[in-house]
Amino acid sequence: MKEENAGYTHAEKITLFIEQVLKDAGKKISDVDAVAVSFGPGSYTGLRIGVSTAKGLCYALEKPLIAIETLRSLAVRFVDLMSDPDKANNKFQGPGYHLSDWNNYRRNYPRALGLRENATEAENLLWENLKGKGTGYKFRRQHVIDQFIVDFVCISKKLIVEVDGKIHESQKEYDEGRTTMLEQLGFTVIRFTNEEVIANVIQVVSKIKSFLS
Repeated sequence: MKEENAGYTHAEKITLFIEQVLKDAGKKISDVDAVAVSFGPGSYTGLRIGVSTAKGLCYALEKPLIAIETLRSLAVRFVDLMSDPDKANNKFQGPGYHLSDWNNYRRNYPRALGLRENATEAENLLWENLKGKGTGYKFRRQHVIDQFIVDFVCISKKLIVEVDGKIHESQKEYDEGRTTMLEQLGFTVIRFTNEEVIANVIQVVSKIKSFLS
């Protein structure tokens, strides 16, 4: 699998990635029997580039093109993992943004969704400035990493941003231990209080950008 998170370079790199994946697998393009492509839902631009590339390959190779519904493929994969304890106990072989084993992911993902739906004022305010590559980099919110759920993370830069409410004043020892474990996984963790974000979100975003660069 090849993945790229640096800007809008899909059209430039997709054929190069295909070539590299075939090389890694010890295969030639003529060995391909068919090409499968997701038809959504998803990013319109990403789907357009993917489908256009797949159609071009199929026309040139005279091979069938198979369209697969994204949600259906995810559901089939989920059922497959849930029904097989051996797979569930191994590392979750999902996309590059899955950063935990399957047991931790299965246990924490519903809670992560709940945290997104019940975000604090400060979290919502900061997310408005981070989403859509507002900093120039992709951020994810309430994301599962190992056994933890972090407020915001830029995976490509391995930067975690936490927004702390009053409860964190009474759990400093836990937060320090959590930060140490995340740092051992290669992440940098920076923290801001709710008050900092609400009082001057622009300044907070500026500090985040300085860490990204």
